Amino acid sequence: MTIQLEAKKHGYRQTQDGIVISFVVHPDDMLKAPELATALLGTNYGMVLVEITPGESPAEQPVVEKTEGQFAVQMAGILCGDDEFVRWLQVFCGSGDPPEIIVRQHCGVMSRTEFATDVVALEKWQKLLGKYRAHQSYHGLEVGL
Repeated sequence: MTIQLEAKKHGYRQTQDGIVISFVVHPDDMLKAPELATALLGTNYGMVLVEITPGESPAEQPVVEKTEGQFAVQMAGILCGDDEFVRWLQVFCGSGDPPEIIVRQHCGVMSRTEFATDVVALEKWQKLLGKYRAHQSYHGLEVGL
């Protein structure tokens, strides 16, 4: 089920289970989604929210530049899902462990998110990535990402 409607933020509070955000929906919009009104409490939904201007168009979002560390966090996550990188990493590091574990161990972190704040870990990741890029280049493989 996909529902598209306009809602206005009404409330925001914290409970022991998490944050509760309340929205007010115009009754006409609820006609588009009667099943929402009758769904059981506790039914899970994925949400996408876009701020709209008074003129009914999406509000411009500020461009947030990622730091080198934040980019490394993202790149490590992407590459750990790339079969070519995983094969290379396992051979290079001599381990059959999942790539996430190898990267964390190689860089001395508990989580790749530490690349955003730990300069030493970031440098280790960048050296590892450099070796992978050299491998790609040497073997004539496409250097993506």
